[in-house]
Amino acid sequence: FEVIPRQLCENAGFDATNILNKLRQKHTENNIWFGVDILHEDVTDNLAAAVWEPAVVKI
Repeated sequence: FEVIPRQLCENAGFDATNILNKLRQKHTENNIWFGVDILHEDVTDNLAAAVWEPAVVKI
């Protein structure tokens, strides 16, 4: 669960611990679509922001 968000944070030069804590909190609150927002150094609702990966890619 945390490998990809951590790597995104590190690649962007962010404090991965801070972002991952925010992400865990959102997921605990049942906000399952939240992910790393590299433009604002925060977390965001990826579904609302139209950031998603097509399921066909994973097949």
